[in-house]
Amino acid sequence: LLIEAKELAKLGMVVVVPEIGFTPRGDPQADSTIVINAVIAQRRALDLLTRRDDTDPSRFAVVGFGWGGALAQIVAGVDSRPVAVVTVGCGGRWSRRAYRLAKPKDAVPYLDALTRFDGARYLAAGGRRVVLAQFGRQDERVPVAEADELLAVTTGTKERKDYDTGHDLGACPMAITDRRDYLHRVLRIK
Repeated sequence: LLIEAKELAKLGMVVVVPEIGFTPRGDPQADSTIVINAVIAQRRALDLLTRRDDTDPSRFAVVGFGWGGALAQIVAGVDSRPVAVVTVGCGGRWSRRAYRLAKPKDAVPYLDALTRFDGARYLAAGGRRVVLAQFGRQDERVPVAEADELLAVTTGTKERKDYDTGHDLGACPMAITDRRDYLHRVLRIK
């Protein structure tokens, strides 16, 4: 992400690249706390950007890959500041992905706790944001049904791009170009 962030900075964008990991443990409370703290951290990053003299709060975007895409979806639903959202390699049901990774002993309480963080819920809420969703056609992590559902429930202006690749859309030249062009256009970068 750093190379892509540097390229965006050359176009005049101020870029924050937070590193917020999430390795699901299978404990509903612990995993929920990780998500909540991650969303708080993302919103604090927006707070910091708001205070800078060289940023325009009317042109904020959130971009995320995989787990970061899930965070971007949530942040877009709880914070009105992002006008552009790019979710890469992430369906709208992060709880299912976390479940598959964690393999908790009891699925019901785990999914009950984590479905409240599914991005489909947040992008279904109204807002002034414009959403770009990028998917790899051979991505084994994001089922086609989840990608389809995410776009079906997303309200407002949205675009979907599918690429002949797997999950690693960070290394797909066309996906990188599409993200850059999308942010340039939506954020009105000169």
